[in-house]
Amino acid sequence: MTNDHMRGARRAASTTSPDRTTGEHRSSKCNYTRKNLISKGLFQRQTVDPARLTWQIENGPPHLAPLWLAVRDGGCELLLLSPDTQRIPKPRQLTIALVMDDLGVSRGPEAFCQATLGRFIAQCGSVVIVACGPNGLFYDAAAARAILSGSHTVLIETLPEHEIAWINFVQESHPGVWLLVGTVPHGQA
Repeated sequence: MTNDHMRGARRAASTTSPDRTTGEHRSSKCNYTRKNLISKGLFQRQTVDPARLTWQIENGPPHLAPLWLAVRDGGCELLLLSPDTQRIPKPRQLTIALVMDDLGVSRGPEAFCQATLGRFIAQCGSVVIVACGPNGLFYDAAAARAILSGSHTVLIETLPEHEIAWINFVQESHPGVWLLVGTVPHGQA
């Protein structure tokens, strides 16, 4: 990603605020939703200043606060991956990858570049699959595992109908990896 793209991502990250009616994050300077920014590749890596991260922690979705705290205070890098992501940049530092398989619809691992994502998972020390809605405990666990273990972590947001597919994909990519699954009562896992 070029420096100009990174500056654009920083500006976009600094000016987003949640829309009170839809919950989407919209930029105050343009009409992009968070989903559109991600699909354009602008939020691929988060390297924003502490004041902007503090704003995200205080005003963004509460379940994501532990991830932003890990970036601000724990020295982690947050990598946002949507189904349109074809290439995952090589991590330059301790990374938490947030795999967003719940943007409007869940399509499972098949919606992602499996070779690329599988190689990244193989480098990770922990994987957290959240198929139960935005429960902050699982996001806390992902951030804590990354910081305390000093290894990359993947947090996969999905829906219950794809939790088994994600579990299988993770276990095929990195047998024996530390795995935590958040599911609903009577879920598939």
